[in-house]
Amino acid sequence: MDYEMMLRVDELAEILKLHRQAADRVKRFRGAYPYLIAPNIFDLVEGNLSDNIMVLTKEMGHLQSGRKTPAGDPSRYICKKCGCKFTITLPGGLCDECRSKS
Repeated sequence: MDYEMMLRVDELAEILKLHRQAADRVKRFRGAYPYLIAPNIFDLVEGNLSDNIMVLTKEMGHLQSGRKTPAGDPSRYICKKCGCKFTITLPGGLCDECRSKS
């Protein structure tokens, strides 16, 4: 792993740490003030942070393994219209969102 890659991994690790801290703080805030914000909003925020943490952790593993994640990776499928990456095949090369707009 070269120096620049170490800097990228370090930056991503910092972002991941901040997401975990945010998830902990939301959980503590919800415990201290359970009815200040609607419970379904808390559930949504906690779920989104959890999803972010999961995706960032996966991407951290890809970076640390040195595996290339863009188009050269056969486990990635890229939408032809928006360029988003997916781990499943895309019918017609377009993601659901782009297909719904067409």
